[in-house]
Amino acid sequence: MSSATRSPLVTAYLRAKARVAVLLLVVGSILAVAGAVMAYDNVDSMLASYEPVQVTVTEEHTELQSRGSRRARHMEDVRVVSVTLPDGSTDSVMSDDLAVGETATVLRDSRDDRLVAVEPDGPGFGGWAAVVLMLGLGVIAIVNGVWAVRKRSRVKNADLDSAPVLTLQVTAMAAEKVEGKPGQKLTVTVLSSTTKDVKPGQTLEIKARAALMPGQVAAQLDARVLSGNEVSSLLALGTGASDPQRWIGEATNPSALESLAA
Repeated sequence: MSSATRSPLVTAYLRAKARVAVLLLVVGSILAVAGAVMAYDNVDSMLASYEPVQVTVTEEHTELQSRGSRRARHMEDVRVVSVTLPDGSTDSVMSDDLAVGETATVLRDSRDDRLVAVEPDGPGFGGWAAVVLMLGLGVIAIVNGVWAVRKRSRVKNADLDSAPVLTLQVTAMAAEKVEGKPGQKLTVTVLSSTTKDVKPGQTLEIKARAALMPGQVAAQLDARVLSGNEVSSLLALGTGASDPQRWIGEATNPSALESLAA
């Protein structure tokens, strides 16, 4: 069994994929949990009920309290009035309008028995849009993180001796961002192939980060297909069958992508 991991460029690719996978999975999990908490808050506020209670305002003062939603908390001085309930007990209500000596009807929150001057607004469209956005971004990040783990596993466990072989002719090369880093896009023509998914004469586009590929790319490449299909492939690239300086490129077939889009 011949492993691609003997190449320092492949080893660097594995380390980079591990970092990307960890980052995406951590960020995705945080976003998903935040979205779930926001959804719980929205449902909780929608299910809350409020009981009217008659009170008499006895005094007023200001307090420094945390205001705003869970997503945008801030400290603010608020006006608070002390009130007496019909049973003689006392409580307090945040209000800018209730005057000392006034008898008024306020609302008791069924969730925590807190008194409020007016019933709070529900989450509304913005509240639910934020939930969908957070959950969506979290799922996307987690899916991409899992995909990065799968790619890393395919490269690490690949047997180059049994992998399908492509002979590629490089026809163009251009600088392009890859995963947010400086990279290269190679346009290649397939000269020969031992897999039915890629046929001689086809044009492929191969992308790789500049730091994970050789400084000079040969005009003709020996490529081992580590995984893939008609649309995309993960390739271990080198100058020949025994090249110890192989590197990993991710190839796409533009014509196959166009057929899927049609």
